[in-house]
Amino acid sequence: MKCIKVGIILSFGLLLCAISIVLSVNANIGLGPWAAFHVGIIKHIPITLGAVQILTRLIIVVFTTIMGQIPKLGTITNMILIGVFIDMINKLQIIPQSSHLGTGIYVLGIGYTVQGIFELFHFDTHKIVHRSILDEYEFLMHRFIRNMDMENNN
Repeated sequence: MKCIKVGIILSFGLLLCAISIVLSVNANIGLGPWAAFHVGIIKHIPITLGAVQILTRLIIVVFTTIMGQIPKLGTITNMILIGVFIDMINKLQIIPQSSHLGTGIYVLGIGYTVQGIFELFHFDTHKIVHRSILDEYEFLMHRFIRNMDMENNN
């Protein structure tokens, strides 16, 4: 029963994350670095935003696994579901593109609010479901910096 509850909370939190990403992209007033990277890829390669999200996260997970950090269930779920939810939201056209600056600011504000709510769900399930994709990225960067320091000392 506890596993089902955690799964529902995790899925709902990841849905909120996907909604906030689509809101931010559809606000049309600028993008954060990861969103800019993902949108740049879909402008040159015929692939969906959700698929780019999944592939990017997969690459990070592969590198962290090579470096010795084995991904857990939360990481794999995060990696797949956010991208799937993004594609579902875009396919259903639930969140329209903003065409005016005022509307874009409003939509972006809603996106940030939804992202904050996602963080609450993520923080709650993080205690139960192990490492998130951001933890994998952080691990990779710490390992890379440590290896660079060791090379410089030799």
